[in-house]
Amino acid sequence: MRTRHLFRVMLLLLALAIACTPWQAAAEEASEAGAGQEASVAPSNDRKVLFVYDSLAIGTELEGNVEVLQRLLSAVGAQVTMQSEDGYYTGQMQDYRAVIHMRNQSALPPSGALSADLADYSGPYLHIGANLSPRAARLLKPVLEGQEPVFGEQAGKLAYVPSFRPNAEDTAAMAALLADWMGPIPSPSAYLLIKEMYPFSDLNLLLTLSDRLYEAGIPFMLAVRPVFNNLDQPAMKRYAQSIKYAQSRGASIVIQAPVVASTIARGDGQLKVKISSFIDVLAAEGVAPLGVVSELYWSFDSIYAEEGMSLFDSAVLLPDEKRMHRARTNESKPFSSSLFAIDSSIWLPELGSAGGSEQASDYPLSSAQTANMPNTEEELDELVERLIAHWMQYGDYRFKEHAVRTASHTIQSDSGVLLINGKSIGIDMEKPALEQIQDEAAVDEESLLSMENNILIAVIIVSLLIFGYLIYLGYQLYRRKYYK
Repeated sequence: MRTRHLFRVMLLLLALAIACTPWQAAAEEASEAGAGQEASVAPSNDRKVLFVYDSLAIGTELEGNVEVLQRLLSAVGAQVTMQSEDGYYTGQMQDYRAVIHMRNQSALPPSGALSADLADYSGPYLHIGANLSPRAARLLKPVLEGQEPVFGEQAGKLAYVPSFRPNAEDTAAMAALLADWMGPIPSPSAYLLIKEMYPFSDLNLLLTLSDRLYEAGIPFMLAVRPVFNNLDQPAMKRYAQSIKYAQSRGASIVIQAPVVASTIARGDGQLKVKISSFIDVLAAEGVAPLGVVSELYWSFDSIYAEEGMSLFDSAVLLPDEKRMHRARTNESKPFSSSLFAIDSSIWLPELGSAGGSEQASDYPLSSAQTANMPNTEEELDELVERLIAHWMQYGDYRFKEHAVRTASHTIQSDSGVLLINGKSIGIDMEKPALEQIQDEAAVDEESLLSMENNILIAVIIVSLLIFGYLIYLGYQLYRRKYYK
């Protein structure tokens, strides 16, 4: 038995050494090739916006308005540079197509350098806040003259908003103002985004939800959390097959950024390699991810923007829940397509109540109206019933143009057709029997163990034969020597 265990250990160590070599080489190739194969988006010059603010208004009713405005600007295709008012330097605004000045603390005096530059500025200018400097007031005179704004007023490239609170009403009004001020922008569409889908979620619930929404005629986006380890295991196969079935029932698949557990600034490229590997596994299964979903702060972090988001040219930016920066930057990553996320508590009222869905359907910017993946049958029933009761015309995300590129795969959508490496993929499939996938994997593992045992037995038999033959040769040699 000890000999058998010894041979078993030796064979396993040899197999691991052989198996690790190509995986390590593949990771190194992916890391080197990824930089030149990504879907980075260079912003057009007319979308660069300088956003100057005096404070974050923490502890007041205005707290959060800076973040909301950042996400709104991303949804109109802007690349935003954030600048605190006290750090503004003379001539800075001349490098930008448009300038936004947000004053949340009216008691503070305006920046002298900024006020002086406004005297010679001729580009689009949006002022938010009641405390106007004399030069800003003169600049905005066409807007302010004879106006009594309810929310804000606009006259051509000049706009003024006395106060911006981060509630649903002000946010919708600001979205409408930005759509005109930054225009032109594409016609807005509303999309349903189901997020927080994990590999350990109830996958059968996902199959059921996909069927229910398909039967109700509701296309949706499914944000899936990536898997970084054990990509060849049965659990990953089950996860991929569940996602693929959702895709066959009208889901557009997007990758939701992994949960961040550390703020260590380590830009070693491994995050890009891991996300690329997950995308490659999905692509091999016939799943075509079309974009990335993350909290806003990822787009203002040079490591996350490069390693986590540069594979995608389409994004949904969620409100920040817990900022975990690694390399904070004041310049946002631009995307060719970006949706403004609206939480379900705003746009999807309780059954029997009135309002809510009309506002969401008429939103002035393309929006992703988000709901978490249900955890129970009861939660699933409630979500589907509310969606049907307050039904609206959701867009199919696949009919927008998207591109995702890794070192091995280029994934695109073109007029509703999904392409992987330039070839259209069929999305029809039967509902997968997830338990059977596990059983088949167990059978395969049992077969593998059986084969391994047979190999070990064969090695032992051959070794015994060789050992016996050596004993026989030794016996013959000694026998001849004895007779001599």
